[in-house]
Amino acid sequence: MEFREFFEKQDISEYQIISLYNNPGVSIREISKSTGRSIGDIYRILEKHGVNSNRRAVPHHEITKNFLNHMKVDDVAKLMNLSKRQIYNIKKKP
Repeated sequence: MEFREFFEKQDISEYQIISLYNNPGVSIREISKSTGRSIGDIYRILEKHGVNSNRRAVPHHEITKNFLNHMKVDDVAKLMNLSKRQIYNIKKKP
């Protein structure tokens, strides 16, 4: 296989991954298993093509408001039904 053929197949594969991701019923883990790519690879492909990889509409303003009310990360995570990691990532954003 020539490099060009390999490259073209990779592009098609990436677009198929994006297509799978755009189906809300298919999780990143399922895409990873079905394509044989790591979860990290899936996220890198989405980022490379400008696809927002956060499917959930997270109300950042609500999280920020809760921090202004001096709530702890654990409490905000439980209230918003998110992981502590997600809360920390949102808290870091300007």
